[in-house]
Amino acid sequence: MSLRINSTAHVLHVFVNGKHIGNQHAENGKFNYVFEKDVKFKSGRNVIALLSITVELANYGAFFENKPAGITGPIFITRINGDETIVKDLSAHKWSYKTGLNGFENQLFRTESMFKWSVESVPFNRTMTWYKATFKSPFGNDPVVVDLMGLGKVTA
Repeated sequence: MSLRINSTAHVLHVFVNGKHIGNQHAENGKFNYVFEKDVKFKSGRNVIALLSITVELANYGAFFENKPAGITGPIFITRINGDETIVKDLSAHKWSYKTGLNGFENQLFRTESMFKWSVESVPFNRTMTWYKATFKSPFGNDPVVVDLMGLGKVTA
Protein backbone atom coordinates (compact mmCIF):
# COMPACT_ATOMS: atom_id res chain seq x y z
CA MET A 1 0.00 0.00 0.00
CA SER A 2 1.05 3.57 -0.41
CA LEU A 3 0.10 6.71 1.51
CA ARG A 4 -0.44 9.89 -0.52
CA ILE A 5 -0.80 13.35 1.05
CA ASN A 6 -1.31 16.69 -0.70
CA SER A 7 0.50 19.47 1.14
CA THR A 8 1.50 23.11 0.98
CA ALA A 9 3.62 22.94 4.14
CA HIS A 10 7.24 23.98 4.08
CA VAL A 11 8.08 20.59 5.64
CA LEU A 12 5.90 17.55 6.24
CA HIS A 13 6.87 14.66 8.55
CA VAL A 14 4.73 11.51 8.38
CA PHE A 15 4.38 8.91 11.14
CA VAL A 16 2.44 5.62 10.99
CA ASN A 17 1.80 3.84 14.28
CA GLY A 18 4.43 5.98 15.99
CA LYS A 19 7.17 5.24 13.43
CA HIS A 20 8.61 8.01 11.26
CA ILE A 21 8.15 6.84 7.67
CA GLY A 22 9.46 9.89 5.87
CA ASN A 23 9.38 13.59 5.25
CA GLN A 24 9.28 16.00 2.37
CA HIS A 25 9.90 19.69 1.99
CA ALA A 26 8.95 22.37 -0.49
CA GLU A 27 11.68 23.00 -3.03
CA ASN A 28 12.52 26.19 -4.90
CA GLY A 29 9.57 28.09 -3.45
CA LYS A 30 7.01 25.61 -4.83
CA PHE A 31 4.77 24.86 -1.88
CA ASN A 32 2.32 22.52 -3.61
CA TYR A 33 3.63 18.97 -3.52
CA VAL A 34 2.51 15.40 -2.95
CA PHE A 35 4.12 13.15 -0.35
CA GLU A 36 3.83 9.52 -1.40
CA LYS A 37 5.45 6.55 0.27
CA ASP A 38 4.90 2.80 0.50
CA VAL A 39 3.63 1.88 3.96
CA LYS A 40 3.04 -1.39 5.78
CA PHE A 41 -0.10 -1.13 7.87
CA LYS A 42 -0.92 -3.60 10.59
CA SER A 43 -4.19 -5.49 10.69
CA GLY A 44 -6.87 -3.51 12.54
CA ARG A 45 -6.55 0.08 13.73
CA ASN A 46 -3.65 2.22 12.49
CA VAL A 47 -2.68 5.76 13.50
CA ILE A 48 -1.36 8.24 10.95
CA ALA A 49 0.23 11.39 12.43
CA LEU A 50 1.26 14.31 10.23
CA LEU A 51 3.57 17.08 11.41
CA SER A 52 3.13 20.04 9.10
CA ILE A 53 5.73 22.79 9.50
CA THR A 54 5.22 26.23 8.02
CA VAL A 55 7.62 29.11 8.63
CA GLU A 56 7.40 32.74 7.58
CA LEU A 57 3.66 32.46 7.05
CA ALA A 58 2.21 35.65 5.61
CA ASN A 59 0.42 37.54 8.37
CA TYR A 60 -0.75 40.63 6.56
CA GLY A 61 -2.39 41.78 3.34
CA ALA A 62 -5.76 41.22 1.78
CA PHE A 63 -7.19 37.74 2.31
CA PHE A 64 -4.00 36.38 3.91
CA GLU A 65 -6.15 33.96 5.90
CA ASN A 66 -7.17 32.26 2.65
CA LYS A 67 -3.62 31.43 1.58
CA PRO A 68 -3.14 27.67 1.86
CA ALA A 69 -0.55 26.44 4.32
CA GLY A 70 -0.13 22.93 5.64
CA ILE A 71 -1.98 19.79 4.71
CA THR A 72 -4.51 20.58 2.01
CA GLY A 73 -5.76 17.04 1.44
CA PRO A 74 -7.02 14.77 0.25
CA ILE A 75 -5.17 11.94 1.98
CA PHE A 76 -5.28 8.61 0.16
CA ILE A 77 -4.23 5.03 0.72
CA THR A 78 -3.67 3.21 -2.55
CA ARG A 79 -3.43 -0.54 -2.96
CA ILE A 80 -2.72 -2.44 -6.15
CA ASN A 81 -4.52 -5.77 -6.27
CA GLY A 82 -3.55 -7.52 -9.50
CA ASP A 83 -4.82 -5.34 -12.36
CA GLU A 84 -7.07 -3.32 -10.04
CA THR A 85 -6.04 -0.21 -8.11
CA ILE A 86 -8.05 0.41 -4.95
CA VAL A 87 -8.03 3.97 -3.62
CA LYS A 88 -9.38 4.86 -0.18
CA ASP A 89 -9.85 8.54 0.68
CA LEU A 90 -9.10 9.09 4.38
CA SER A 91 -10.05 12.77 4.32
CA ALA A 92 -13.55 12.16 5.68
CA HIS A 93 -12.23 10.22 8.69
CA LYS A 94 -12.01 11.95 12.05
CA TRP A 95 -8.73 13.88 12.35
CA SER A 96 -7.53 15.90 15.31
CA TYR A 97 -5.47 19.05 14.93
CA LYS A 98 -3.01 20.75 17.24
CA THR A 99 -1.02 23.90 16.65
CA GLY A 100 2.42 24.59 18.08
CA LEU A 101 4.97 22.21 19.45
CA ASN A 102 5.04 20.52 22.85
CA GLY A 103 8.41 22.13 23.56
CA PHE A 104 6.80 25.55 23.59
CA GLU A 105 3.74 24.33 25.45
CA ASN A 106 5.95 22.70 28.10
CA GLN A 107 8.22 25.77 28.19
CA LEU A 108 11.42 23.85 27.52
CA PHE A 109 13.17 27.17 27.00
CA ARG A 110 12.93 28.02 30.72
CA THR A 111 15.96 27.36 32.90
CA GLU A 112 13.77 25.88 35.63
CA SER A 113 12.15 23.45 33.18
CA MET A 114 10.71 20.31 34.78
CA PHE A 115 12.33 18.18 32.06
CA LYS A 116 15.77 16.68 32.51
CA TRP A 117 18.16 17.68 29.76
CA SER A 118 20.76 15.19 28.59
CA VAL A 119 24.37 16.39 28.61
CA GLU A 120 25.56 13.63 26.31
CA SER A 121 26.89 14.31 22.83
CA VAL A 122 24.48 15.62 20.22
CA PRO A 123 22.25 12.78 18.95
CA PHE A 124 21.96 12.15 15.23
CA ASN A 125 19.33 10.36 13.15
CA ARG A 126 16.53 11.38 15.49
CA THR A 127 13.45 13.21 14.38
CA MET A 128 12.44 16.47 16.04
CA THR A 129 14.98 16.91 18.81
CA TRP A 130 15.09 19.94 21.10
CA TYR A 131 18.50 21.40 21.90
CA LYS A 132 19.42 23.78 24.69
CA ALA A 133 22.63 25.63 25.53
CA THR A 134 23.59 28.18 28.16
CA PHE A 135 26.33 30.78 28.08
CA LYS A 136 27.42 33.87 29.94
CA SER A 137 26.82 37.11 28.12
CA PRO A 138 29.72 39.49 27.69
CA PHE A 139 30.06 42.60 29.87
CA GLY A 140 28.83 45.95 28.66
CA ASN A 141 25.76 47.31 26.95
CA ASP A 142 26.64 46.50 23.35
CA PRO A 143 24.31 44.22 21.40
CA VAL A 144 25.15 40.51 21.54
CA VAL A 145 25.12 38.36 18.43
CA VAL A 146 24.98 34.58 18.69
CA ASP A 147 26.48 32.84 15.67
CA LEU A 148 24.18 29.92 14.83
CA MET A 149 26.11 28.79 11.77
CA GLY A 150 26.26 25.03 11.67
CA LEU A 151 22.91 24.61 13.43
CA GLY A 152 21.03 24.12 10.18
CA LYS A 153 17.91 22.09 9.70
CA VAL A 154 18.56 18.46 8.84
CA THR A 155 15.98 16.37 7.04
CA ALA A 156 16.15 12.63 6.76
